[in-house]
Amino acid sequence: MTKTSSLPQPADRSQERGRPREFDLDEVVDSAGRVFWEGGYHATSVGTLCDATGLLRGSLYGAFGDKHGLLIAAFERYADGAVARLKERLAADLPPRECLREALLHYTRLSADLAGRHGCFITNAALELLPADEVLRPYIETTLQRIGAQLTAAVGADSQQPLFTPPHATHGCRFVEPGRYRYLYSGPSGTGPRRQTT
Repeated sequence: MTKTSSLPQPADRSQERGRPREFDLDEVVDSAGRVFWEGGYHATSVGTLCDATGLLRGSLYGAFGDKHGLLIAAFERYADGAVARLKERLAADLPPRECLREALLHYTRLSADLAGRHGCFITNAALELLPADEVLRPYIETTLQRIGAQLTAAVGADSQQPLFTPPHATHGCRFVEPGRYRYLYSGPSGTGPRRQTT
């Protein structure tokens, strides 16, 4: 079902006064997400977002509050897709060990072939905005926990030949995330994402 938002229409003599303007929220968030992904948060202006989404400033602020609110919406949408795609790869019709291997190799290939790409939106956002952005932080932490849970389940899926034994499976998956993420989810004290230096 298409999601729409009804917001006040800017003055237009050709249309009835007060007629609401509708737009597809998913399309707007997708368009904004591509802009943030390509240019980063700080380098992206509200004007650029309006051009990309087709929204007027008033509509953008009315729907998302501000530029940062739109970033959060775009991040959530990207993160949901990333987790869903990982889950799908790990559920492929292969032995559990091969599913995990192929999923990690997929991200390794993406990391090794970045010509014309912009990296990972999750990684980019974390490296640009953390640790200062306390609003975005829990979204990133939750996303990495979801990814870690998928990987932990995949590691333990083969009961006959487990790759690791507890608690090593859980600890190992906390920083695999998967292979293209170049920062650690948690330090020894569980303080959250930090840049990986090795």
